[in-house]
Amino acid sequence: MLNALYRAAWALVLLVAFLEASPAPDASASWPLYRRTLANSGAAPGPAQVTHLELHSLWTYRAQSRLTSAPAVANGVVYAGTWSGLALAIDAQSGRVQWSTDVGANPDTFYGGPRGVIGSPAVAAGIAYMVSGSCTAAALDAVTGRVVWRRQICDIARNDDTYASPVVAAGAVLFGVDQIADRPTSRGYEIALDTVSGAERWRFYPQRYQGTGAGISATPAVDLERGLAFVGTGNPTPANHPPPGPDAYAESICALDLQSGRMRWAFGPVHPHDDGDNDLFASANLFTATVGGVRYHVVGEAGKDDVYYAVDENTGKLLWKRRLVPTSNYAMVIGTSAVGTDAIYVPVFENQNLGWIVALRSSDGAILWSKRMSGAYEAPALWGGVLFVTEAAGWIDALSARDGRALGRWAIDRPVLGRGPTIAGDTLYEASGQALHAFAIVH
Repeated sequence: MLNALYRAAWALVLLVAFLEASPAPDASASWPLYRRTLANSGAAPGPAQVTHLELHSLWTYRAQSRLTSAPAVANGVVYAGTWSGLALAIDAQSGRVQWSTDVGANPDTFYGGPRGVIGSPAVAAGIAYMVSGSCTAAALDAVTGRVVWRRQICDIARNDDTYASPVVAAGAVLFGVDQIADRPTSRGYEIALDTVSGAERWRFYPQRYQGTGAGISATPAVDLERGLAFVGTGNPTPANHPPPGPDAYAESICALDLQSGRMRWAFGPVHPHDDGDNDLFASANLFTATVGGVRYHVVGEAGKDDVYYAVDENTGKLLWKRRLVPTSNYAMVIGTSAVGTDAIYVPVFENQNLGWIVALRSSDGAILWSKRMSGAYEAPALWGGVLFVTEAAGWIDALSARDGRALGRWAIDRPVLGRGPTIAGDTLYEASGQALHAFAIVH
């Protein structure tokens, strides 16, 4: 008995020694959800100053259908989805598929293909959460791809769509529901499911008028300390002839209680009525800024009206707003902005051949610099002092975050109309066309 106890004690000592000697997981080598953080910062650790860099191809995975997911990266695995409805886990080193699970697709091809896994996965506590245009939300074992649970969260017969990416917070996973092509057949909503069981916790309908619409294509930003989620909403339907009367909570930033889904406040910049389809399509950012000598927790979001809005997180009061491209009547923001130290980097899209990236000062929205390029549809990614921007015409650009100076430019499959780059450690991942590329960042 004593020998057995001695051996057990010694095994415990060896285990503790091994754990203490093992390196801690490198947090910089992960990007576990859309925009990397709950604040939707789109920022990853990297060098503060770079004068020149290169992207060296590591591998390319080619799917049978389009890929628009900005992949999630966790524990050496890259998670993404295809328009045909496959959820994928790919080894980050080799590019080999570890597993694929079919979560379905809506066969509607209005956007050029079936609506499978359009958005980014979210990986938390060993589970990869995905959502498909088939109106299926799924929790998959991150190691094996085994289905832990799957739930129908909307109805394709009503032209419901799932463009927003899932977000895991406070024991729930949040999903947004929109409508395909603004068809006036359904209402948009945000829905929260229990992470363990998939049971519905709550749902929030922003629509408060007679009619349909107010779809949610934006991915929530979450403040866990305050227990709030912030989500942008879309227009009433039909877009060019909405119901009469005020469009309360459509085309708005809504602050929702994480536990109940009840709305705390809403900021609606285009109220009382809009027939210009000025969705808040891109997702909100959370940051702190000193405005007029007062330090605020800020919710910022850009709309399809080409304006970035910054509001007080506690009240929804407007702090400042900035028109991004005053010279254009057709500029709009589709991709979510990136947030760095005292600056916000906003992608602007007019068409596939024309766009801009605009850097704003977070305290007052002053334009720090602006760079014209082909259409910037996707969300940019910030890597220390380097801003990676994709051009719809088929380019990845590296810019100095400080002044917009070009650091490098590389051709990629076109069109580039997904969610934007993902950066984990010194590796950049980008989906374009039917390919997912991995590049080593060398500087």
